[in-house]
Amino acid sequence: MCFRSITLRYLIRKTDNPFSHEILSFESRIEEEGTIDDDEIASYRKLLNKARQYELRKHDVVLCTCAAAQDPNLLKTMNFRQILIDECSMATEPEALIPLVAHKPEQIVLLGDHKQIQPIVQCNLVKTLGMKKSLFERYQTESYGHLATMLDTQYRMHEDICKFPSETFYNGCLVTKAKRETSVLLSPSKKPTAILFGHVDGKEETLVVSTEKGMKTLQ
Repeated sequence: MCFRSITLRYLIRKTDNPFSHEILSFESRIEEEGTIDDDEIASYRKLLNKARQYELRKHDVVLCTCAAAQDPNLLKTMNFRQILIDECSMATEPEALIPLVAHKPEQIVLLGDHKQIQPIVQCNLVKTLGMKKSLFERYQTESYGHLATMLDTQYRMHEDICKFPSETFYNGCLVTKAKRETSVLLSPSKKPTAILFGHVDGKEETLVVSTEKGMKTLQ
């Protein structure tokens, strides 16, 4: 699916936005002349903000990152009653708090799985200070656990494949509703199996090539 048609950058340049003609004319002149002064840059930015605010007021649902939720144009035009953060377990707690503090919604929904995806924190000091634990995980594992709902039914994996993560990470709670035919793979005991490990003996090769953007390593 192409998301270009619903991006704010695209929408403010469509003909139904009253500022689109002025924006396109300005950008066309920039391409032709190549240089603009500081006053023109300031005017261009004001024009873009007006177009964005006009467009935002037309919509009830807005998709953005946690960091983008504090954009001044959103703060000026939108009054969100509900905020849903997908893959929230991947966001650090301060990052997840940005849209919640900025908009103070009536209802908050956090989606994710801290057993699969966690915040990427490279600084050891920050890790020791607790940044490795997401807001999602804290609500899931601490005294707020009663607020969490686990979606325990999966439709992707074969039941035999699901058995390991279910027992190792989810206390055997996962339920499999995927309908799979008997596997054509055979275990050493000649029984059908959905799991088969194959040993690959190879050597990694690295090639450095020159591109327009500089040197690039291929593996």
